[in-house]
Amino acid sequence: MTDASTSTEPKFSLRVLTYTDLEPYLKLPSGLALSQAKRQAKELKKAQGMSQTEALRFICWGNGLPSIRDISQGFEDMVQATFGCPSASFGLVLNEGEIDGYVFTLNDGTQRQCRMGFTATEDKVKAATESLVSMLLDLKKSKGADARFLQALKDIIRFVGTDFLALPNGMTLDDVTSKHELGINLRQLLFGDGSGGQRTMRYVIASCYNTRATQQYVAEQMILAAGEEHDLSQVAWDNEDDVYHSVTRHANQYFSFGAMCWNLDETNKRLIKQLLDNYQGW
Repeated sequence: MTDASTSTEPKFSLRVLTYTDLEPYLKLPSGLALSQAKRQAKELKKAQGMSQTEALRFICWGNGLPSIRDISQGFEDMVQATFGCPSASFGLVLNEGEIDGYVFTLNDGTQRQCRMGFTATEDKVKAATESLVSMLLDLKKSKGADARFLQALKDIIRFVGTDFLALPNGMTLDDVTSKHELGINLRQLLFGDGSGGQRTMRYVIASCYNTRATQQYVAEQMILAAGEEHDLSQVAWDNEDDVYHSVTRHANQYFSFGAMCWNLDETNKRLIKQLLDNYQGW
């Protein structure tokens, strides 16, 4: 047993971040940056002959903090609006009283601690806070990404058809709550019937689902189609024109970025953007 008085184990503690620590990063519930709110308050102060505190209170009242008397009273609401979590869910980690890094809570509820290295002249509190804030903003952005991605998938599936789709017994597409509940027959998805726009959107789903297998199937289809018209053993593979006329011209014209540009309406382009913005793997 280690004697407590001689233990060399680090003694960690948590430094909760205050309004002063987070002030440069905070936003009001409306989305207005606190720094911008303070600039507006200065203009209001000059125009109306009121105090800075009173002017800022008016700005806050109109931007989601209608009941505060002092800006610091809106701290928790601003933290929630800025980071999507309460201030108690993160903080700076101290080791023997010195800043060692920071801790935060992931979207699944588990905690993650990150240690940092500092230069001799670095402001440790500022550096650790900036790094923590960046992490919190990334986490906030990722919250709901899976749900938005799934909704875009559902909308695309409704557009292209469900001949490639298998769902758990008794479940409809509306019942699906996770992309992992979508059973995809990749070949059927890629090569099923449909209009040009539908085929392009099928390719989009396939690329999200399994990029490597999609590339393989598309290449196989091109080679098989070419083989029906040409003796591929006679192709001069070092001749670009011969390769094009014998093989690559058989590539599916709807499976390309160009097809997305000229073959899709604004609704489907918006859905593709929603997939891009919220993609976190499949």
